[in-house]
Amino acid sequence: MPHKLLFKTIVILVSFCGISYQFLINRVLIQFSQNEILNQSVTLGFYLLAMGIGAAAADRVFKNKNAQTVYLLEIGISILGMVLVPLIYSLHIFINIFIANKTLGLFYGPQAVFTMQIFTVIVGLITGFELPLLMSIGQNSVRFKASNASILAFSYFGSLAGALYSAGIFLPSLDFLSQGVLIGLMTLLAATLVAVMAIDQIKKIYCLLVLIPIALSSFVIQVTPKLEQLFLKNYYMNMKVFEISPNSFETVLKFFSTVDDVERYMTPYQVVDITPRDFMTRSGKNSNFIFFLNNQVQFGGDEYLRYHETMVHGAINLTGKIPKNVLVLGGGDGLILTELRRVLGVESIIQVELDPHIIELATYHPIFKAINQSVYQDGKAKVYYQDAFSYIRKTQEKFDAVFIDFPFPTSYDLSKLYSVEFYRSLRKVLNDDAYFVFDAPVFDKTEYRPKPKDIFASTLRASGFQNISAFGLAESFYIVSLGKKSLQFDYDRLPPWMSNQTIINLAVLNESLDEAEVSEAYVNSIFKPQKFVFK
Repeated sequence: MPHKLLFKTIVILVSFCGISYQFLINRVLIQFSQNEILNQSVTLGFYLLAMGIGAAAADRVFKNKNAQTVYLLEIGISILGMVLVPLIYSLHIFINIFIANKTLGLFYGPQAVFTMQIFTVIVGLITGFELPLLMSIGQNSVRFKASNASILAFSYFGSLAGALYSAGIFLPSLDFLSQGVLIGLMTLLAATLVAVMAIDQIKKIYCLLVLIPIALSSFVIQVTPKLEQLFLKNYYMNMKVFEISPNSFETVLKFFSTVDDVERYMTPYQVVDITPRDFMTRSGKNSNFIFFLNNQVQFGGDEYLRYHETMVHGAINLTGKIPKNVLVLGGGDGLILTELRRVLGVESIIQVELDPHIIELATYHPIFKAINQSVYQDGKAKVYYQDAFSYIRKTQEKFDAVFIDFPFPTSYDLSKLYSVEFYRSLRKVLNDDAYFVFDAPVFDKTEYRPKPKDIFASTLRASGFQNISAFGLAESFYIVSLGKKSLQFDYDRLPPWMSNQTIINLAVLNESLDEAEVSEAYVNSIFKPQKFVFK
């Protein structure tokens, strides 16, 4: 009985690690492609294809389908798992610095989804060997007797556990390099259990092989901070060197060592990066910092005032109405709240933010405390940590204004927050003559159809809204009013403390919005999501 239980545990561990490697590769590669849906689909497809090829080739590759073969295979996969992310980072650093100018951007954008699948294929092929070997042992061993059906069943249980782990259910989010080490150690545990299960079938000298992954894990953990910083600095600085030589490598490493580190925070929902002043100055940009979510720029130290002043005070000036009850969706950095706090007449503010880690960062990080003026410590806003879509569908509250600050819809999860279903639900929480504002690009010179403004205009019209305007030259916003009055700026009533860059940004862009092509085919729905192309 213990042997059968041990065998089933090994099957679960093997499947747990296999699917976890796939999810890890997927999350790492999203940084390069910036296309979550395409990346997930292609990575999973290549992984399953490679697993199928590996399973089909197992009979030819392995003549001896015994416990020792499984043990050696798991040791090898453990080593591969620990160096997987370092290999991806190192390859990307090398290609980006020395070769990218000759590869036509093959390692950025959608094309990176395909060119970096070599790692998915390698992992898929090797993990594809595992189940056929375990099935052979289950069929041929009296001690571990297990049917193929039961092995598959426990394999599915392990895959579910791996998916839950990858979603951050079991553990707080770790950086990608540490995740690789952790999954590698789990694979090593599977190898150790194989040795315990069938110690009589494994050569004693082979048992010492477990020391290799253990030593490797220690080494990777030690070099992880430096390698991650090298990757991040190279990623955001986009440095290019046109000569491959030892001197070039030394020069690059010396240069990056003089640049302040990028701050990276992993949450269950997103990856947060903050580049410091020294970093941006050396990149040729004059900014105190730049704040990134999932590797996409949110704002910089010289832009946040223009963005948030335009959004809040621009909307209030356009409508001529100071809202008493305000809803803020997103905006975990606290900067919308900072501007609302300056508006006399605002009586209550409710903020709905999915990620509590962003609020924590905005509350305690010195950069954010300085720019949001410690807004979360005054207790004026009531904060709910939940999905915005879920909140507006369930709340009984009514609001005079809603300020929406979401990332651009580059994934399905984000796309639903720009859907016809979302806007129809939003209409139910608005008082008569209320309005809502969200940021989105208005200008787009590409020929691709539908353009983002085509989708936004079509979706808002399909949601029943008619009074739609756009404003902001550099930082652009859509404002949707339930009132019938056309919206225009009253520049004489702008706050006297508003920054010059904000005043310059204030302009109504309805002419550009009028160029949007409104079509039922362009309506964004959770049942038929549109593809947003931002260029």
